[in-house]
Amino acid sequence: EEALSIGQRAMQRGVYATAVSSLEKVTQWCSTNSKVGSKVYLELAMAYEAVGRTSEAVQVYQTLTDCRMEDVKYNAKKLLYGMEA
Repeated sequence: EEALSIGQRAMQRGVYATAVSSLEKVTQWCSTNSKVGSKVYLELAMAYEAVGRTSEAVQVYQTLTDCRMEDVKYNAKKLLYGMEA
């Protein structure tokens, strides 16, 4: 949760590389099917997109389209569609 908070603040301030770094450090302990974990991955995908790592962003978005958290699944599908359009 702390890494998620740091990542979100970094994204809001436009410090995308910091967001990627802080979120990548915790992904090994996160599940895309948990409430916090799915939000970590969604934030990470948005950070990847912001720093130009689009292929990695697409991969994470695609993974999240199958997660159990409906709000995250919806947002991932929307963001993925936006990238593909």
